[in-house]
Amino acid sequence: MASPEIPPANEEELSTDIDDLHYSLQAEQENTQKKTFTSWVNSQLEKHSPSSAISDLYADVGKGHVLLDLLEVLSGQQLPREKGCNPFQCRSNIENALIFLKNRSIKLINIHVADIIEGNPSIVLGLIWTVILHFHIEELASTLGCGYSRSTLDSASAVGSSPTASPPAKRSGKVKERWKMSAKKALLLWAKEQCAMHGSISIADFKSSWRNGLAFLAIVHAMRPDLVDMEKAKGRSNKENLKDAFQIAEKELNIPRLLEPEDVDVISPDEKSIMTYVAQFLQHFKSLPVAEEEMQGKVKETLSWLNMQEEKLAELLTETKSAPFYEKFQEMLSFTETFHEEKKAFLPVLASKRKEEELSEDSLRMQEAWDRLTSQMNEWKAQLDQSLPQPLDSIESWLQEIEQQLAGDLPESQDHCKAIAALEDKMRSLQSLMGCFKERSETLQSFPNRDEMGTLLVPPQKLEEMKRRFSNIQLTDVNVLLEYHHMLCAAILEELTSKLNIWHIKYGTKESVESLLSDWNGFIEEKGFLTQLETAFRVCEEKKNQIINTSNFAKLFKMVELKISTCKEYIYNVNATLQKILSSWAIYMENICLLKAWLEETRKAHPKKIPTETLAAWNSRHGSLNEAGNFLIEASNEEVGSALSGELKKLNGKWAKLIKKTQFEMRLLRKQEEQMKLEAGSNRGVDSPAQAAPGQLVQPVGASEESLKMTLENAEVKNLPYLKHLSTFGLLEMFRA
Repeated sequence: MASPEIPPANEEELSTDIDDLHYSLQAEQENTQKKTFTSWVNSQLEKHSPSSAISDLYADVGKGHVLLDLLEVLSGQQLPREKGCNPFQCRSNIENALIFLKNRSIKLINIHVADIIEGNPSIVLGLIWTVILHFHIEELASTLGCGYSRSTLDSASAVGSSPTASPPAKRSGKVKERWKMSAKKALLLWAKEQCAMHGSISIADFKSSWRNGLAFLAIVHAMRPDLVDMEKAKGRSNKENLKDAFQIAEKELNIPRLLEPEDVDVISPDEKSIMTYVAQFLQHFKSLPVAEEEMQGKVKETLSWLNMQEEKLAELLTETKSAPFYEKFQEMLSFTETFHEEKKAFLPVLASKRKEEELSEDSLRMQEAWDRLTSQMNEWKAQLDQSLPQPLDSIESWLQEIEQQLAGDLPESQDHCKAIAALEDKMRSLQSLMGCFKERSETLQSFPNRDEMGTLLVPPQKLEEMKRRFSNIQLTDVNVLLEYHHMLCAAILEELTSKLNIWHIKYGTKESVESLLSDWNGFIEEKGFLTQLETAFRVCEEKKNQIINTSNFAKLFKMVELKISTCKEYIYNVNATLQKILSSWAIYMENICLLKAWLEETRKAHPKKIPTETLAAWNSRHGSLNEAGNFLIEASNEEVGSALSGELKKLNGKWAKLIKKTQFEMRLLRKQEEQMKLEAGSNRGVDSPAQAAPGQLVQPVGASEESLKMTLENAEVKNLPYLKHLSTFGLLEMFRA
């Protein structure tokens, strides 16, 4: 697990690196958000006087006046502003905009003027999303009435489904509690209601539920049935439906085109972008004019039709009570087909929503009749499914159970780890149910669909429907597994990134670094997080390859693979840094203790001469001490670094004093020995120094200053760090004294 060490970086560099890793994981969604938010902002700026448009969201919002124009359109108020675009005026205008938002009790978390001016992508997108959510989505959602009970939505969904499809599970809910929810859920509920009238279109979220384009088309159809052929749409590709929906919405309903098909038909569509676009449909829906008198007439007509359908259904149930399954199915199929065809004329009235206090008596009766009829139809379908001949009845029950599991909402938590925990429960249930997939599929395929008399037991279309459901379940199961393991990758990356923020810092004491390394070992080695990450990604690749069209996944998984590689590099570099810091602490603590003791012992002993070998050995320790100490000072936080610096400076002072004293005394001793030799030679008749040859002359005492300079220079050449900071002038002064 060896890896190249990296020198400790300063806090700003580390923070930037971690941020880069974190934000790069959201690159795809940021690009989609940028396009969507730019289009949305431009659609609002068109309403401003004078109108304007932006081309670069990040740069243009940073100018300040664009933000003020947008808020003026949305609030209907005139806001204070500075004219001009110099840096001071831009800053002032942005400050005015943020003050206005704060005065509206809008929370602005980590949104600062400097980041907006610099065009920080995540900050600008976060700001615009806050504006969209508050002024657009929340205000629109607040206008939605609480007209129908929660069961209305469930029943409507069931009515539009296949004649033999199972009704949804019953859910409890009170009318007045229906809209006590977030704007997101209110918007989702409205979208579900629009789609519930138009066949088996299920919406569980603002992500993958919209990929095939049918939900967009269903909403358009709810407002203008003449514009969309829903049956034709069910046989087309995702991109064809999305393109058709966006074009119709733009040309016929004047809804600004905020998205392109390629933005939605991806493995993980951007939730905020889809919410922003769907809110445009809600805005158009709320603007549809309906005369009160005309509406009341339509309500009476709809109520009459619903009562008539309820009577027909009651008669049919009585007539077919003892009939075989085949006959019951055909009668139900005929009834539901006629029902759906006639229902189209009443969709605008059935889809209309008003606050409860605004509803007339006829409207309330219409709602009750609708709820009652759809409940009866669901019950009839459930009873019909239960009466299938064996073993089809158990297969039908299994299909309903697993379909309900697959259709359940995915976790909405922004915390990937919490989302994973919720997904794991779902995965366990799915895996348990899917364990008998092959056996049940083979049983269905081999079912002998005739009795002893050769009479058909089950209509062929019912058997074909069940087979299609098996195929859909198999594909959906792969998608769920793919999403699970992709989310697992994201969760592990998120946790690893949070750990990097703890490990890759300015470090504290030796004990705290040991604790960090222990945490690293426990997290990476014992828990095996990197192994988990690699395993999850490998499964992602395997599941991706099981899907026929992988073009939408290739780019996403390439990006995830890159992030995993980058994260691994960070992880191992952090380990190398922690190891080096602990090694430096060991060297530092050992040598400083030994040097302190030796310096104190030497000071008390007053030796005239220190052997060269001894001095060289201690010089090596002194060099190692300073190298380790300087590394620790650079890598440590201010408190620890300051303490180390002070301790090292104090010891280096003692060391320098010893070296100066030792060098000085050794020089004097050598000169005394030379003088004694000269005097002895003179007594034996040797020439005096004045008569000696130039190469044999002994330098006078005054010349020893040059000798001392050479000594210091030689010390530097020999890379003796303890002399590098000494003042040559100071030593010379000592020598003269």
